[in-house]
Amino acid sequence: TLIFCFILLEISSRYYVCNFAEPEIQSNVLLYDEFKMCGLKSRYSPHPYLNDYGTPNFRTSDGLDMHNSLGFRGPEIEIPKPSGRYRIVILGGSSAYESGVYEWKKDFARQLEKELRVLYDTENIEVINAALPGYTSYENLINLELKILDLKPDMVIIYEGVNDFASRLVNPEILERVGLLGKVEYEQSSKYKKLEELLTSKQGPIGKG
Repeated sequence: TLIFCFILLEISSRYYVCNFAEPEIQSNVLLYDEFKMCGLKSRYSPHPYLNDYGTPNFRTSDGLDMHNSLGFRGPEIEIPKPSGRYRIVILGGSSAYESGVYEWKKDFARQLEKELRVLYDTENIEVINAALPGYTSYENLINLELKILDLKPDMVIIYEGVNDFASRLVNPEILERVGLLGKVEYEQSSKYKKLEELLTSKQGPIGKG
């Protein structure tokens, strides 16, 4: 009876998430394959070099959030770049993608574009949000080489939060298991050296009160 209750609860939960949950909840709960099972399109798709990337032409059911055909948050991008267009591309993780801002028209890329157009009295300034939650400088560089350079940007803004630092917070003993190269790369990183310096300091990471 208990097993039957758990099965019933699982089926009911899946049905609710697939058919009635808000798009934001669906994105946080469902995996890639589960989106397909629900007949929905995931916000993210697997990628051989980036782990994942923004699903091209993604739309929330209410139409308030979207990706263009390149998988970037926001409207379509003109290719080739129109003459006289000043193009700015933003790279980064969730802080740049602005996961906490549900509507794409309200993300900071759009606000920056609006402010710059007013400041310079021209509509020929474009800001592209090419960030994605979870991205570090590693994914940003690959993203730059695979997609961004073809857009002929005049400026690239890289905004990262803690992703670069958090990706290096790995026990060196674990890295030894994956090979010497991983350990050497880890110990040579500036983030590792800075962390080691802080942790071995007499004052500690935050100093003495």
